Amino acid sequence: MLLAENDPPSFKPGPSPITVEADSAPFNETWATDISAGAGEDREPVFMSIECSDAPTTQRMFMAGPSITNDGVLSFTPRQYQSGSVNCSVILTDRPADGLSQTH
Repeated sequence: MLLAENDPPSFKPGPSPITVEADSAPFNETWATDISAGAGEDREPVFMSIECSDAPTTQRMFMAGPSITNDGVLSFTPRQYQSGSVNCSVILTDRPADGLSQTH
């Protein structure tokens, strides 16, 4: 009997940190590239998400976001007159409930 192996998904992360001016326009750029569900699993869907470490700071720093699409586009809107930093991780998963993942 031959069992299929679930290879971990992967992606190439963009620049880190991302720095924008306090009063800048919304950020909306491709950040993750070379997104793959894993070796030999090109037809499998992938799911990207973003998690930020400090919810109160994240709410203070952003009017919207941050968020990331499944094709790697990172978006956020800075809140005016705020400065500081927020640590976020981007997670790529091949199966939301029980799949393998890669985090940057």
